[in-house]
Amino acid sequence: MVKFSKNNKSQRGDTLVEVAIAMAVLGLVLASTLTVINRSLYGVMNAVERTAARGEVNSQVEMLRYVFDTQTGINRQVANDIIDMTKNSTDSGMSNIASRGCAVGSGGFYLGMSNDATEPISVTKYDATDSVADSVAAAPHPGDGIWIEGVKHGPSGSVPGYIDFYVRACWTPRIAQEIGQGRLESTVRVYYREDG
Repeated sequence: MVKFSKNNKSQRGDTLVEVAIAMAVLGLVLASTLTVINRSLYGVMNAVERTAARGEVNSQVEMLRYVFDTQTGINRQVANDIIDMTKNSTDSGMSNIASRGCAVGSGGFYLGMSNDATEPISVTKYDATDSVADSVAAAPHPGDGIWIEGVKHGPSGSVPGYIDFYVRACWTPRIAQEIGQGRLESTVRVYYREDG
């Protein structure tokens, strides 16, 4: 003999409205979780691009230091070429070089490795538009979003001549909301001899 419970209401199933509300809540939770994951992935992509750009900028800084550390030896001509193409601090437009941003000046260049044992570093004049961030997407490279500009300060009395170099990277990240959000800069001061 089968006995039925007196309280049949406690054994009833979920109504269609309750299921719809549960599905809506689950959908909101999933949508917000995916939004958080998506933003995290964008942050990781941005960090990877910045790390790659920082590595390229540091590489240019180290090559620049190497050229001037060996100026009287193997990199004599490269150092002299850089000194010749670097503008003096008294030249027009050089007072605002630190605040120029992504606009490449007329003295922009980048360094690379060469196969010549007497000149292991090569210098190339930077040929680009005024604003490189518009045309460089994702991680920049020397000659494509990374360049060096300098301001030369001549010798004065017993103080040797020096050049303040600005190594710049400008690009538009893959996840950018607007053009030119990726920017890095490093500065280097090197002392030089005009006679090489």
